[in-house]
Amino acid sequence: MLVVENKNSLIRNDLKFKNQIEVKYYDQLKWLLQNRSIKSFEVRPSFQLWAEGEYEFPFQYTPDFKVVNLDSSVDVIDLKNMEWEDFVKIKRELKERFSCNLSCITYDEKYKWIDREKLSKWRDL
Repeated sequence: MLVVENKNSLIRNDLKFKNQIEVKYYDQLKWLLQNRSIKSFEVRPSFQLWAEGEYEFPFQYTPDFKVVNLDSSVDVIDLKNMEWEDFVKIKRELKERFSCNLSCITYDEKYKWIDREKLSKWRDL
């Protein structure tokens, strides 16, 4: 059951979500888990990463989901309408330090759940 706490948050299974897209993806992951298509998933995992620049310092990166696939590979999912400025740096560090693949996923009526990069390429055709 989905509970609307206020105009900026939704609650499902005692978890707080920012928007309906997050709830929808959470439901999709639950379905995949129940149907044994993934090993597990985590909501809002946290990774300590290092900022590049003159002064390097750690910062917490908290994506929307972390998914462990049947082959034990790990996908880190951020639900966004576009890739952000530091996406490539964060993607590289997650791959190198944590062996995780970062994807920026969105929902499209035609393609359903799709990686933003693929959607951009397909729309350009």
